[in-house]
Amino acid sequence: MYHPEIPDYLQAHFPKAKPASATIGKWIDAISATYYYQPTQLLLGTSLCSDDIVEIEFPESAREMLGPFHLGGLNGFPFAGLTGMKAFESHVPKEGSLTLLYGPHIGITEQGITGMVLRTGQTTASACCGAAMAALALLKKAAIHPGKPDEIDYEEDTLKQLLYARKERILDARSPEIEATRVIYEAIEERILLLLLKTDPPCRHIFGLGVIMINTDAGNPAWIQVENKGLYNRETGGWDPMPDHLPSR
Repeated sequence: MYHPEIPDYLQAHFPKAKPASATIGKWIDAISATYYYQPTQLLLGTSLCSDDIVEIEFPESAREMLGPFHLGGLNGFPFAGLTGMKAFESHVPKEGSLTLLYGPHIGITEQGITGMVLRTGQTTASACCGAAMAALALLKKAAIHPGKPDEIDYEEDTLKQLLYARKERILDARSPEIEATRVIYEAIEERILLLLLKTDPPCRHIFGLGVIMINTDAGNPAWIQVENKGLYNRETGGWDPMPDHLPSR
């Protein structure tokens, strides 16, 4: 498998970034080796953005998993909600377990411009995540006000409110684009944990991989920066860290 070295423009903003496919493959391998699951015993759920640029080349082990069940909407927030989580959990195979891959995405051009990316077939860079960057642009103009999301644009309005609630933190950051993405990541993880708390998954284990997905210009590979690699703890309602290395036999 091809493992390109992280380019300088990516290193400057996302020093922990790794190739997406290889990182997900190692996660699945660790689950199998540590907890003795075959990929076919694992049901994958994703809470990633509905943007067409969010396309992961899953390694062979991940392609053998069941799913994916899609929980995410704009920029990965789990808009499928409680009903979606219950449906996902009800599909887990007998003696199997659940895996959750979740998080927002952000673009970065080869010139190091965050929140933008050159998409396949286009001649100029465009916003990425478009929904998050549109909400950020309004935040910078003080054009977002507290209130309930409009039904006709519910998902985008929800992102606006998430950013508005952390407006000082975002606008004071060195890169508001990256900080807005981190705020959305935290909101996604918080909601995922709330949904798990309010349900009773009929399986022994729930594995989570929380990431910031980084899209680069057309022709370049996808990257992810892992923010959480955990095992859900039903008693605490949080994630227990998983080991970084495969166990010795």
